[in-house]
Amino acid sequence: MPVDGQQSFLVLPANATRAPLADALADPTRTVVVYKGGGRMPAVAAALQTAGRLAGSVLGELLGMPGERVTPVADVADRPASYLSSVIVPATAGGDG
Repeated sequence: MPVDGQQSFLVLPANATRAPLADALADPTRTVVVYKGGGRMPAVAAALQTAGRLAGSVLGELLGMPGERVTPVADVADRPASYLSSVIVPATAGGDG
């Protein structure tokens, strides 16, 4: 999931209002990382679905710790994850110059 000169990368907390996440997801050349989102997983997944960005998005939970898990967001969209979670939404366009 590299980001090249034609793509952008944005990191934002899940506790931000819905508008920043929706705006970030609207740009298909932007890779988006949402952190502190475990308890808001259903809402984050719904935003990804609405933006057409659910496919390919992954949840990283407890990374580097016991119980580490990396799974497609679609597989856990209906339940919360741990506090130490990040959702990675890869860019879906751009990068071909």
